[in-house]
Order: sequence, then structure tokens, then C-alpha cells
Amino acid sequence: MKIHYLVKSFEGGGTGFAMIPVLQMLREAGYQIDITACRPGDMLSAQRFEAAGFPCHTLFHKPVNKAKIIWKFITLLKKTGRPDIIMTSLTTGGFVGQIVGKLLGIPVISWKHSANLKRTTARTMHFSKLWIADSPSVGDFVQNVMKIPPSKIIVWPLFCCEVERGVRKAWTGVEPLRIGSIGRLDKIKNYPLFLEGIALFRETYPQYANKVLVSILGEGPDRLNIEKKIRDKGLEKCVKLLGYSPDVYNYLNTLDLYAQPSEYEGMCMAAHEALSTGLPLLATPVGEMQSSLKNDVGFVLDGDIPWAICNALKDIFEKPALLEEKSQNALDYTHRYYSKAAFEKAGQEVLKRIGYLIFSEPSRKSGV
Repeated sequence: MKIHYLVKSFEGGGTGFAMIPVLQMLREAGYQIDITACRPGDMLSAQRFEAAGFPCHTLFHKPVNKAKIIWKFITLLKKTGRPDIIMTSLTTGGFVGQIVGKLLGIPVISWKHSANLKRTTARTMHFSKLWIADSPSVGDFVQNVMKIPPSKIIVWPLFCCEVERGVRKAWTGVEPLRIGSIGRLDKIKNYPLFLEGIALFRETYPQYANKVLVSILGEGPDRLNIEKKIRDKGLEKCVKLLGYSPDVYNYLNTLDLYAQPSEYEGMCMAAHEALSTGLPLLATPVGEMQSSLKNDVGFVLDGDIPWAICNALKDIFEKPALLEEKSQNALDYTHRYYSKAAFEKAGQEVLKRIGYLIFSEPSRKSGV
């Protein structure tokens, strides 16, 4: 039995890296897994996939129209063998996989990783036999906004606690407050607006100006814009762009507060990884973070985001014990709801549905 997983690109980031445990569970259930990207991206996730034993293919090394991608994917399937299931992630991967599945009579299962609907997805979303939402909030979006019937939706939260519950050293307020974030440097992550909030706090409360240190772990197309914001706001001494590193948990252990100012998200792996280590959030209430923040695990950034950042930091400096309180809440929350047992239970439900699609649904065997 074979699953061919089609993605937009092999960009590094939460979605690509988080899919490895999913694919490992499918492989352990007896499925052969092939992975293809429509274009290469930075290839960071391909390195992870191949290290985990999953062969990777890239259809094109430069932008081309979707018709060419569809034809090239069909050609690849003829070469590598007809899969029993096409599984897709992200907009281009979803569109191409849905069209090819329709043409060849292969059932398509599509992942939804964010509460955001693009026109490309809207055109073909009903071609998928099953939608897997990477978090409950995205599951609600798939049902209520995309109007996919509940019978065609399964929620499989991608985050699973990988670290044992520990005790984080309490921030006392004497040493600098170390704020960090992990993410692709992309416009949707909202880092320039976040830095405006840091600059506003330094201007409004100059007594704390030199006690805030910010770092961002990641690379991406918005780097030049972020660097310009750092220069324009005079933040060179307190904000560092660290570039990409796979050593996420060691980085998280250097922080006191985790920032996630995104415009939209799905599960938001990085934020939940941070919570699992006892780091409170400073985050916009989007995606699954909206639900998580209701458990008093951090500080909500809504309304005027720079002022929300400024006010949250003021509260932290005036009452350092807030961080320790929210740290305990973060540990309680993530280790209760995102255990390995919960991850595997959701995966078993998906495996049942995949089996049904393969053995119960009629499919056309022409074309490959």
C-alpha cells in the first residue's frame, strides 16, 4: 500500500518538520511513503524527510504554471508507481494533488494547516475525500468557512510533547528579559509590527529600555524588511536575527518569554513547543493559540498590537511573578492535552479512514 505526499515546497518550518511523526506513523502501519514538492524552496524540510528515511522528489526548480506541474506529477506517478492515496499539504500541493486525483481516480486526503482560504483552494477543495485539520480551530474553519461536511473532516493536532515536564528557572526581574520567537521570516509572522511594540516599550518606559533582549530564530523572504525595521527603530543592540537552526529546544531554554505575533496560524508548532517547556506566550489570538491563551498561559496581543506589547511588558516588569505563574499554566496545559497518547489516538482514526478509502471506495485504474 502506498501514499504519495505532495507539498508546495521543501521550505523549512513548522508544517514540514511536524509532518515527520505523522508519516512515520503511517509507515509503521505498513504504508510506503513517497514525498514530492512542486518546487524546492530552501530544502530544509527535505533534509529532515530524507534523514527520517523518506525519499523526496522535486518537480520543478523554477516557477512554472500549474498545468505543467500537474503534467509533471502525473509523469512522476507513472515512473514511481500508482499510489493508493495522494496526500497533500498547502495551497499549490493541494490544488495539484486534487486535480491529479480526480483525473486518475486516486482518493485525495488534504491537510489544512491554517484558518485561511485562498481562491485556488476554494476551486477544488471538494475533490478531496478527507480533510485533516492540524488543530481544533482549523477543524472549525474547515467546517464553518470552507463548508466541508463534518463526515469528511478529522482533527489530528500535529503537536506532540517531546520533552519531559521540567521546572523552568524563574525570571526575577533583575536580569534582562529574554524574549524570543521561532519562525520563517515571512510577512504573515508580523515581526516588523512586533518590533514596533518593542521600540514603543523602550520609549515609553526608558527605565526598562536596556533590560529587554529579543532574538528570532529563522530565515525567510522578509528578512531585509525586518532588518530595516531594526535599523529604523534603533534596535541593533537589543534585537538579534539568529538565522535557521534545527536546535529548537536548546534555544527555547535560553528564553524567558516566547513571542508569536502572527497574522494567522494553524496549530503553530513553535508556540506550542515553547509552551511545553514552560515558556509563557506573548501572542496574537489566531489559530490554535486563541484556544491555548484562554488557559492563562500568556499575554494576548489584540487591538493595537504595539501598545498591547508595551502594556504586557510593563505588567511583567512590575510583577515578575506573573511569568512564573503563567509558566506553570503552560506546562499543565500542554502536557495534559498534547501527550503522545493523544497524538497516536488521533492518528489511529486517520488510519481507519485511509483504509476505508483504499478498500471501500471505487476508483478508476486508468491513467497510471
